[in-house]
Amino acid sequence: MELTGKLKSDLRTGHIPIILLTARTLAEDMREGYETGADDYITKPFSPAVLKARVENIIRSREKLKDIYGKQFSLETLGVERTSADDRFLQKLYQSMEKNISNPELNLESFCKEIGMSRANLYRKIKSVTGLSPSTFIRNFRLEMSAKILKEARLPVSEVFVAVGFSSHAYFSSCFKSLYHIIPSEYAAQEHHKEE
Repeated sequence: MELTGKLKSDLRTGHIPIILLTARTLAEDMREGYETGADDYITKPFSPAVLKARVENIIRSREKLKDIYGKQFSLETLGVERTSADDRFLQKLYQSMEKNISNPELNLESFCKEIGMSRANLYRKIKSVTGLSPSTFIRNFRLEMSAKILKEARLPVSEVFVAVGFSSHAYFSSCFKSLYHIIPSEYAAQEHHKEE
């Protein structure tokens, strides 16, 4: 129980699924196991087939969450049930990105300093939680912010790409099109047309 609590509260390991396999069968023991952060609690005697099925279910649900976190870059997605360590990690990451969104130099090194993790641990953590490399995660976050600005603020594309930290209009348009399958100016026109 103590080890589970330590692993789940640590930003470096909180994303790792933990299944407790134990002879402790009381409801109070199970509650304690879940409260320490265990993803599942299996009592002995157990069926290896059931254990395997539960492991596969946890892996599948984590992959679905990676898809969600990898595609949607807003704090609203934090409503999806995750371990508290992952929530805190993502909140720090989003806050750092929002604060530095217009800085073209925003990168993994910036996050390392702000979040207090080594480069390798931070890379692994972002990859495990979102399914994306840090550079893709940052770029996609910038693109989502740009789409929001284009939709809500009605700023010209020439101002938006600078506001979200891109240094090249052409590169911004190319990235935007690869993510949204439409160029930024057409996206803005479509959104403004919907409002009228």
